[in-house]
Amino acid sequence: MKKFLIFLTAAAMMINFSSCGNDDGGDGDDKKNYCKIGSTSYDLNYADFYINSVGSSDEFAEYDIYFAEDATPYDAGGDGLVVNLYYLYADKSAATEGQMYSGTYNYSEELTAMSHDGYSCLRMSDGNVRIGQEFVSESQLVVKINHVSGDVYEIEWSGAIDEDGNAVSGYYKGPVVDGL
Repeated sequence: MKKFLIFLTAAAMMINFSSCGNDDGGDGDDKKNYCKIGSTSYDLNYADFYINSVGSSDEFAEYDIYFAEDATPYDAGGDGLVVNLYYLYADKSAATEGQMYSGTYNYSEELTAMSHDGYSCLRMSDGNVRIGQEFVSESQLVVKINHVSGDVYEIEWSGAIDEDGNAVSGYYKGPVVDGL
């Protein structure tokens, strides 16, 4: 009987101390900030955005988002990969002043809320154009923005193709500074 109790106690301790998940206190979301072009991945270390009003009676908020490999603001013109996601449109009445509106932005030939007009680009700011400057398959570009809190956003884009036929996608989670 004594051996049975020791076995039962050991089994109970194993069940009690086993874990079903990560116990490090984190949220388990350790995705790296990147832009992937074909099979090459670039780290993204900085992001900022600009908000403009467009459309009749300024009905839309238009966002331009800038990502940089070298943690340099847009105005400073650093070296490395730069990704610009231009002309993302949200309904201005639904947007919060000074923040990007969360949602999925799809290509549209007409100016509508939750759309983009297909003008986004990649460039090497050191002047060495190693990758296509413009996305050529804009209709497939999908941009997802999630406002986490404060100046922290989670932004994901996919479906674009560069001039050389390489698939382009990316992910960024962190502070996105209001560039104006």
